[in-house]
Amino acid sequence: MLAKRFALFYIFILGIVLLATVKSSSAQEVVLYASQAPVKVGSWTSDPDSSAAGGARLTNPDAGLPKLTAPLASPSSYAELSFTATAGIPYRIWIRGRAHNYSPYNDSIYVQFSGTVTGPGGGAIYRIGTTSGVDINLEDCLGCGLSGWGWQDNGWSV
Repeated sequence: MLAKRFALFYIFILGIVLLATVKSSSAQEVVLYASQAPVKVGSWTSDPDSSAAGGARLTNPDAGLPKLTAPLASPSSYAELSFTATAGIPYRIWIRGRAHNYSPYNDSIYVQFSGTVTGPGGGAIYRIGTTSGVDINLEDCLGCGLSGWGWQDNGWSV
């Protein structure tokens, strides 16, 4: 069974739009506006921003902490968004974000899911409550730079 819910942990990106695309010949899109996350725990807020998709952004202020190297199993700050996925169909996540002060220390998140598996009959992967997650890093490479809003689908390009 694929994800029915996913959570963003320690997002320092100022605004995010999550776009899950179905990889098939008749591509479908599921668009979630992070600013409308029904669950915001810790320092998360939804703030008006005319430059953000939907006119608002989801914000977690820069606390001056070092960048995490893995998601936390029990974070004190996170946001959750949900959608109903169809079992057996692979999805790809795209996130639109902008780093606070265009800093590479404020440009990444970990995404975790409920119900995800590695494939048909596969094991659990990137689950909520674990230290496993998908790394989404807005900057394409070390030193590439950040400027304004951008889209990213996973870690750094090679």
